[in-house]
Amino acid sequence: MSAPRWLLVSKPVLRPLPGTVEKHTKALSRAERLIGQLSDSAQVPSAFGYNEAQLRFHAGSAYTHLQDVNKAFGEQDRALELCMPGDYADWALIRLDKSTCLIYNGDVPDGLNYAMETMQSLSRDQRLGIITARAHQILNALSKDSRGLPAARDLRDQLMETTGQNEVPGSW
Repeated sequence: MSAPRWLLVSKPVLRPLPGTVEKHTKALSRAERLIGQLSDSAQVPSAFGYNEAQLRFHAGSAYTHLQDVNKAFGEQDRALELCMPGDYADWALIRLDKSTCLIYNGDVPDGLNYAMETMQSLSRDQRLGIITARAHQILNALSKDSRGLPAARDLRDQLMETTGQNEVPGSW
């Protein structure tokens, strides 16, 4: 799996590429307007509809990748309120985005602990796939100093247990 463009910019400080903030902000504003124009029958959680929960999920993720932490937190909180009770994947991905934002804010141990709580709330089968991949991104984006934190080692161990691998892929 290739790294997202925002991850390739620099380490340990991640920055959105030039022009991406304006482009994504305009797209999110357009999506906000359009969802208000959808009929009630089109605003359903399915492959054929789109609802506010999905919009908030996607907006929170976009703001996370743009490192607009304050907007991301607002969107993440609303997405978690609207998330369907059985939708463990969206719930986990929203929480992993929130842990990324905590890390961006300098709360590295809290962000890692939040990611770990998220992973521990899921069964092994639920953690596999995109959720584990997102947790790998969080670990691999950490500075060398942060990788030595107990919370980073705990999350790393959790990921190795989940995947059955002896190492976390990336630059560890």
